[in-house]
This record gives sequence, structure tokens and C-alpha cells, in this order.
Amino acid sequence: MEVSEKKPDKEVICTLRWAHQKQAQLIMLDDQKAQILPGLVLVLLTLLGTHLICINTDGLLNGLHGFSVGVFCLFFGTEVIAISLGILVVMPRLPPKM
Repeated sequence: MEVSEKKPDKEVICTLRWAHQKQAQLIMLDDQKAQILPGLVLVLLTLLGTHLICINTDGLLNGLHGFSVGVFCLFFGTEVIAISLGILVVMPRLPPKM
């Protein structure tokens, strides 16, 4: 019995390679967009925290009710937890070394 060797079709190979390249580009773009959001939120939280510290040094927070400060602290804590979990999702996973 003879086994006939067929040459692979170049058009099929080029099409598959092109599709793989486009998929890799889309995945890379998605990763970049996913990293922009936590960065933006961290910058905003830093600015908000710095502004709050500057306000507190002037003694303006002494007149606020404890409820307002509590709500702000709850919001700030929730955002820190959300950013931490978001970073854990985006962070690459390394297989254990054997």
C-alpha cells in the first residue's frame, strides 16, 4: 500500500495563522483595557484620600457627623477590596514548580 503524502494547503495555513494573530491581538487589547480600570480607580482613590487628609488638617472634618465619615470609610474600604480582587483576577497564574 502506498501512502500518498499531500502537501498542506498554503491558503488554509495562512488563514489559520491570520485568525490566530487576530485572536492574540484581541486578547492583548482586552488585558490592557482590564488593567486601565483598576489603575484609574486607584488614582481617584489616592486623590480623594489626599484631599481628605488636607481637609482634615484644616480641622473641617471635626464639624461633620460620625455617620458621614463612617459612610465614606465604608465606601473607601469597599473600593480597596474591589481593587484587590480585580488585581487578583488579572494577575497571571504561574504553575507550581515540580
